[in-house]
This record gives sequence, structure tokens and C-alpha cells, in this order.
Amino acid sequence: MDQADLERFINDEVEESLTLDYKSADALGKSDGKKREISKDVSAFANSAGGRIIYGIAEFQEPARRHLPERIDPVNGDQFTKEWLEQVIAGVRPRIAELVITPVRLDTAAHDVAYVLDIPQGHTAHQAADLRYYRRYNFESVPLYDHEIRDINSRGEHPRLEVGLRLVYDTIERHPGPMEFHRRGVERYDRCRLQVAVHNDGPRLAKYVSGFVYIPVSFLPPDERVHEEDIEEVDGVPTVRKVFDNTERDVVGTDKNPLGPKPLYGPSWYSPIHPGTAKRVESIGLDVGAVPSLSDLKIRWSVFADSAPEREGSRRVGDIAVVDRR
Repeated sequence: MDQADLERFINDEVEESLTLDYKSADALGKSDGKKREISKDVSAFANSAGGRIIYGIAEFQEPARRHLPERIDPVNGDQFTKEWLEQVIAGVRPRIAELVITPVRLDTAAHDVAYVLDIPQGHTAHQAADLRYYRRYNFESVPLYDHEIRDINSRGEHPRLEVGLRLVYDTIERHPGPMEFHRRGVERYDRCRLQVAVHNDGPRLAKYVSGFVYIPVSFLPPDERVHEEDIEEVDGVPTVRKVFDNTERDVVGTDKNPLGPKPLYGPSWYSPIHPGTAKRVESIGLDVGAVPSLSDLKIRWSVFADSAPEREGSRRVGDIAVVDRR
């Protein structure tokens, strides 16, 4: 993060949101009231979805553009140091362990800085210095109701899962089988597969995991049979729901097929996903030609684990990481 990145927020007119807040330089102050306000805003982000606060960008004052960044408003880094800001934020209880403060040096004066605070979503409810609990709502930090506090506290009781997607391109060689007299030589063809992985970012073990990936029908290989009753409309796009889970099966031997031995599998079992780890749970074949031409479509997912609430998300196809092994 540098001054050019801050100027990009302004030039691109990136509006404030649930996960982004701009603060002018005068938001930092050494009075008790100012310090309570800092504590309140930081705890509200942790109690919501996490996000970023930038101290050193002023917003427009007119109502029509109130939540848009207007200009860089330098903070005096000699008066308000990173260490001072850390001490103020330490008033949030419990402390937010993974919060990161990045000082950005500005070219307006030797002591001018902006502070970028990256705040993770908390595993429990965080209390501000005024002994109250807050959350983000409509660009503001508002008090939490009792049931909301209890819901946030339950985050630490469940695994917290996210679904990662990756597109893998490779080339397959197919050799003729013993009875395929009509085939001559080795056939090569490109393929594309969507790899689905489940990440456990929570503090609890995920024992039983299952979920769905919604694939637009236009992404499916031409030879894949799709029944009309299996097609669902998601945001106006015909999709097919693919199921995944964290089960595995061990190879227990091979059969005696005269055309070539094939593995024999034992019963399936659930392979748990430990906190801070990920597991690949599915690989879905897609149409090689269709994926690049339809990059604006989204692939949606939902995932369940044990007694945790459902988590949902989506990813634009053009934003999915690509591995090309062709």
C-alpha cells in the first residue's frame, strides 16, 4: 500500500461500504471522546464482516457524494504515531490479534502519513472502550442487540468455511484399449476442470462437510447429459447443481478384469478439515472453449459443516485463478 493506491481510491470513486470506511485526519485525537470513537469503529468492523479503515482520506461533505473519497487529508505522524494508534485500539476487548496497521508515507510533508487498518472478522464479540458492542450498518457503527451479540459469540463454536475455486487446463492422452481395434494411435485432447477446495478459517474442526456448486449450463462439456428437471435458474442463468463433500474412499485391492485391472474401493469415510487447513473436495469437467468466452458469468456455492450455519458465496469466472498445464 502506498500513496498511489490511496489516490486510486479517490480517482476511481470507490464508495464506502460495510467493509470500507474513510476517516479524515481530525478523526484521530487524544481526547477521550476521539479515542472512544476509534475503539468503537474498529470493534464494529471486527463484529461485522471485517474490513478496512483508512485514516487520512476526507469524504465529500455534500449529501449526494457524502460517502465518496474527495482528497488525501494527511495525518501528522509525529503527533499520532503507529504505536499510539495501537495503544488506543488495544482498548478493544478481547484484543483483535490479526489486526494490521500500515503507515503510508505521503509526499506532502516529511511527517505526513495515512494509516490503513485491515481488520479481520472476529471469532467472538469485541467490546469497545465505552463497554458497548457495535456493528457496521449503513456506513455507520451502531450498537448491537443482545441476540446479535450472542450470535457473534457463537462464531467460535463452529468451523468457518470458505470455498476456493481454481481452473486447471491440461492435455490428456488416450491410448487404445485391448478391444478397441477401431482406434489407431494415441489421441490427445485438451480439457478444463474446475477444482473445488474447502478452507476452514475458523477455530473448530470441520468433521462433516457438504455443499453445492452451481455451474452455468453453458460451461458444461457438449457430451454431458443434462436433464431438464436438474436445471435451476440462478440470477436468471440456467445452472446445474453439483454436490461435494469431504468423504474419501481407500483402495483395498484390484479386480480381475481381463481388459485390465481396476481398483476396488472400500466404504467411504469423512476426512475432517482442521482449523487453518484446506481440502480439495471436487473436480468438475468444463467445456474448454466456453470458459474463456463467458468470463463475466458467476459460479455460486454454498457449504455446510456440522452444526454451523450455511455459508454462501460466488466468484466471477474471469477472477478465478488459472493453472495451464497444456
